[in-house]
Amino acid sequence: MKHTFVTALAAALLASSANAAGFAIKNEAPTYLGQSYAGVSAASDDIATQFYNGALIAQYNANHISGGSSVLLPAIEAKNFSANSSAGLPVSGRSSRGNAVQNVAIPNLSAVLPLDSRWTAGLALTSPWGLATNYDDDWKGRYYGISTRLSTINATPTLAYAVTDSLAISAGAQVQYAKGRLTNAVDCGLINAAFGLGLGGYVPGSSANDCHADLQGSDWGYGYTGGLLYKPDMRTRIGLSYRSEIDHELKGDVKYNNPNPIFAAVGLRNGDASLRVKTPAVATFGVQHDLTPEWTLGMEAQWTQWGSTEEFRARFTSGQADNVIDADWSDAWFYSLGGSYRPDQGRAIYRFGAGFDQSPVSNRTREVRVPDSNRYWLSAGAGYELTSNVRLDATYLAMQFDDGRISQNASGNNALRGTLNGEFNSFLNIISLQLSSKF
Repeated sequence: MKHTFVTALAAALLASSANAAGFAIKNEAPTYLGQSYAGVSAASDDIATQFYNGALIAQYNANHISGGSSVLLPAIEAKNFSANSSAGLPVSGRSSRGNAVQNVAIPNLSAVLPLDSRWTAGLALTSPWGLATNYDDDWKGRYYGISTRLSTINATPTLAYAVTDSLAISAGAQVQYAKGRLTNAVDCGLINAAFGLGLGGYVPGSSANDCHADLQGSDWGYGYTGGLLYKPDMRTRIGLSYRSEIDHELKGDVKYNNPNPIFAAVGLRNGDASLRVKTPAVATFGVQHDLTPEWTLGMEAQWTQWGSTEEFRARFTSGQADNVIDADWSDAWFYSLGGSYRPDQGRAIYRFGAGFDQSPVSNRTREVRVPDSNRYWLSAGAGYELTSNVRLDATYLAMQFDDGRISQNASGNNALRGTLNGEFNSFLNIISLQLSSKF
């Protein structure tokens, strides 16, 4: 019953399509998506921004709650792919995939509760990490991946303390549930030849002779957060925060669909399995400055420790050798500039922003499960106070990706996968809504 509940909660709250570098998802504060998150870690007008800096909740003297959702509309095209098996024979199958990622809606929920004049409690329920790619069973890159899914739920309870009227600090915990699934084909024609199994008609690289692997697992992980908010004057806010990495060992099982039982004898057997995945540490720095009572400008810089992602390693209890996907990613930065305009300090507010999201993946390390590349953001949004206590915000973000090439050779951990070459063209639209209330 417990497992069923967690699975249902994951389906409702979790993201499965990355819209930021690596497999990060920047949709925790939909209102500030309209500013490309410029100044989000120094914000004063949206409690959902506590995900980026818990110290921000020290600014609120009333109970608040907010909830929203972001709809991701991706267009990721895999094209011009070619592949050879490790035996040197061409791999059969389709060379293109029209859209390798499905549309998805990502919800978020935040709450703030002032405890006294100095202490404030907050809670953010988000899905900060996620990924979903899906290719045809017979495409040319099937030995590298067919379906990939990673989804997370992150609960971050936070306590903030107002040291003075101009300085606040915070500390929080992270409780994170992660669930993953990987599927791919296995070149059983090549295994037949390599192990001398003597099966007639098995040709390396032919989809007719493929075996198929399906690995699934889940795990709970824990981490911490810290934040600081400093106001040097009445019009300027400076925020600094840190979120720790969380190390997951997704435990579950692997199942094989083999065309001949003899392949179980060489290791392709059903059994328990696990997949190690790290969600990286993140540090943010943001500034907001009120130019006038109507105009506010912001900037944001975010560092993500993607360099800790050296590989994705699946382990098996059946005696099969570990399945390793080399990553060798690099630390990456996100930068954005933006602002807001509230005409006549009225009920309406308009937001705008632009950003650059550096990819941790290079042409040398890019692979089909995470076909990432540098991203360029352009966004706009509007909010309106329906009553003195209720506000509705809507935002739009357009994200353009650099073209990304894949060039994998049949060496090391790719020995059974063969060579693979191709390219990705990607674009993403995001539409977000958020409703906020104080009481």
